[in-house]
Amino acid sequence: MIGLDDFRSDLIQRSRISTRMEGDGDTASFISQIMDVYGNLGLMQDYIPCYYSRTVKNADVHIDGYAYEEAEECLCLIIGIYSGDATTPTLTQTEIRRAIEKASRFVSNSLAPDAMNFRTQFLDVGTAPHDLYTLVRELKNQNSIQKIKYVIISDEKLSERIKTLNLEDVCGIPTDFEIIDITTIYKILIQDLYSGDLDIDFADFPGGESGLRCIEIPQNTNLFKCYLAVFPGLLLASLYRKYGSKLLEGNVRSFLTTKKAVNKNIRGTILNHPDKFFVFNNGIAVTATDVTIENVPVPDDVSMQGNNRTVSVIRKISNMQIINGGQTTASLASALHKDKADLSKIAVQMKLTVIEAENKDENNDLIQKISRSSNSQNPVSNADFFSNHAFQQHIQNLSTKSECEAPKTGDHVYTTTWFYERSNGEYAQKKMFSTLGEAKKFEERNPRNQVITKTSLAKAHNLYIARRPDLVSKGAMTNFMNFADYVTKEWDGEDPQKADRFKAKFNADYYRQIASIHILIDRVGKIVSAQPWYDGSYRANIVAYSIAWFFEILATISSDQVFDYHIIWDKQDIPDGMKTDFEKLTEMVHTYITTENKVGNVTQWCKRLDCWNGLKAKPIPYEINFNKYLRSKNSATDETQKARKDIKVDMEIDSMTVACSKPPKKWLELSSCAEKNPNTFSYAEIQAINAIYKMLSGRGSNANKRQCDLAVKAMEKAVNQGFLRE
Repeated sequence: MIGLDDFRSDLIQRSRISTRMEGDGDTASFISQIMDVYGNLGLMQDYIPCYYSRTVKNADVHIDGYAYEEAEECLCLIIGIYSGDATTPTLTQTEIRRAIEKASRFVSNSLAPDAMNFRTQFLDVGTAPHDLYTLVRELKNQNSIQKIKYVIISDEKLSERIKTLNLEDVCGIPTDFEIIDITTIYKILIQDLYSGDLDIDFADFPGGESGLRCIEIPQNTNLFKCYLAVFPGLLLASLYRKYGSKLLEGNVRSFLTTKKAVNKNIRGTILNHPDKFFVFNNGIAVTATDVTIENVPVPDDVSMQGNNRTVSVIRKISNMQIINGGQTTASLASALHKDKADLSKIAVQMKLTVIEAENKDENNDLIQKISRSSNSQNPVSNADFFSNHAFQQHIQNLSTKSECEAPKTGDHVYTTTWFYERSNGEYAQKKMFSTLGEAKKFEERNPRNQVITKTSLAKAHNLYIARRPDLVSKGAMTNFMNFADYVTKEWDGEDPQKADRFKAKFNADYYRQIASIHILIDRVGKIVSAQPWYDGSYRANIVAYSIAWFFEILATISSDQVFDYHIIWDKQDIPDGMKTDFEKLTEMVHTYITTENKVGNVTQWCKRLDCWNGLKAKPIPYEINFNKYLRSKNSATDETQKARKDIKVDMEIDSMTVACSKPPKKWLELSSCAEKNPNTFSYAEIQAINAIYKMLSGRGSNANKRQCDLAVKAMEKAVNQGFLRE
């Protein structure tokens, strides 16, 4: 496994390469890498780079970025402590406190009685720091900021002597901190351990002094234990105010980032009928990896049947994850903060599953299945589980095909791949058990700048095909969820032939195009950074809008031609003429989003469809020759049709492989089950099941793809509904 020091050296080197290309500075490049990781986890996904370092009122003020977590009404101030040294320094409490003090002054100056002087003398209109100033004041006035969290991102190793920090409120706003040091980053990317190791002692929080009374529900398995418990409302709200989104399982977190976290009906019950909350609310479903349970005596004045005068109480819990009930939890925390609600009468029912699987992958898979089942009758859609969708495996398989290998360029004597990273940190984990020599060979074949993640795929698709820069500007996770919703509805459609036609669109030709758009996004970012008008603000928005506008113009000027992506793919770069044209386009976009802003905050303006519609309504800049980027739709169609034919063959093989992975005995069992339950299984499904059984038992010909798909779905249905064991 790659060690911490080598991992850190690799990360620093990547930051330096990015600095040379982007011109942002090593600290900004380092922070950007880490925020991409956290964004993929659904945390601080609306991160805005916001470098500000000045002396105000004889005191230093410094921040590197910010993010607003709407679900928990938390403003995160991002601060970098970066050394870049060959050896790993120790991150001390003195450094951390100094950095927090500098960041806190930005908020205190923004909310001070003379805040207008701070704005006019020390901030420039149309920049990210000015947007942050506006956001801070808006959140405060709307009472929409429960907490300020200082997020320290560092390539140093946190001192083991630091256990906690006592921080002062800022202008009456509670504060908290999170330290993302190099060890934390290593655990996430290499050991695949998101730092969600939450060992919670309920006695440390209001409402948790007595623990949670619980009843164990016996199970016929060693994989997990189940409990029913009652969660005091004040305790649940206090935990959420402390840990925020870390308490939420990833799919629930994704749901809350794209939907309104506070439900008005839940809030109404909290404020008007707190004594009926247990009856009116469905409660929460939770998973954990361990619990500490004590048997405590029942007071003499409480009557109980039988001789046992003790009850079971949960005192501590490890790795608590709320898999259903995110809105309930967020609504309680909001009512406590905004409405000063008395939560002492509120009790929340909890179904707790303590996972005891030793294998980590089995553990995660089980949590996913429990989460999916728990959310099967509420608004959390299948798109929220898209990270494990068949589409992801399909795209990953495409990435390994020879047709998707990048052409030889420059002095290279071999082709390279565009690595598809299905899960966060997968690229880094590929090297974890390698020697340095093996890791180097892996990187030569899979260059680190040729990695496509599930969120970057969604971004490229929505800029190139959907042409929705407003969605892309809403953040990686929101954009990803939009793309996931689109794919799952079509991929899992009820009409199998229509679904197959949709799946065939995602072929080698599509993957090459998406890789080409990744190159374009990267190069346009570099173009923006090099322009004299660029002041360090809104680069991501400028890049997104410029690229989407470029493809919108191409679609407008010709209906029988399409973009010739080979001008990028064949050279793995954009031609010089394209660089010159994007210099013009990006300046036009920058002028548009900063001068025709209709909401005050440029970042928020770029998230609106009105912003995109306004740019599309602009006259086409005919000084740019767009025709040179087009080719005949017929020639493109020939290439696409070949790719679709190839992918259909692959899909047929995949379907047959899945069907053949089950023994004939299993299909016979399913056939008997299906015939006994005609209301659950259709006649077509029963026929398909029998066709698979006959094929595998040597009594019939090969089943076709449709039969394989129907039979496999029937098998999944039988397992999910309890007719068969997996």
